[in-house]
Amino acid sequence: MNIVKGSRLVMITSWIVVVLWVVLIFTFSVQTAEQSAGLSSRVTETIVKIVSWVTSMDYDVRAMELMVKQIHNLVRKFAHGGLYLVLGLLVINSFMQTKTKGCKAYVYAVIFCAVYAATDEAHQTFVAGRSGQISDILIDTVGAIIGISMHWIYKRSVTRDGSR
Repeated sequence: MNIVKGSRLVMITSWIVVVLWVVLIFTFSVQTAEQSAGLSSRVTETIVKIVSWVTSMDYDVRAMELMVKQIHNLVRKFAHGGLYLVLGLLVINSFMQTKTKGCKAYVYAVIFCAVYAATDEAHQTFVAGRSGQISDILIDTVGAIIGISMHWIYKRSVTRDGSR
């Protein structure tokens, strides 16, 4: 009886975490274009500064600004993919917790993430200065597929080792 209650708690908790992650993605999506660009610019500047520090290269302010400008869009796209990679991991875990097994769980997880990516992009068309991009839906879905694939690879390796 306790095992059943425990597994039910794990299942509910795993879906709550999915909902929280979706809310996080939504909070990024409701930012105006100016807010979003500002946040990603600060992240990009931080990345450039860290790379500069790690490589011991001393860039002047103009060179730093140029690097930030050059990689800003790339950082934004990686952020999209990264958020959805995590979403894919969380969703496949939740489906597994609900006892949806095998190929069906993986297909459902991909569909869930792709549909959310599409609705998120559609929602952005109503936010000031933002637009929905089909390329972002594809990036998001690929990120989710990578996360889901990571789960599948891990599950296969654990099963083969006999660890689980």
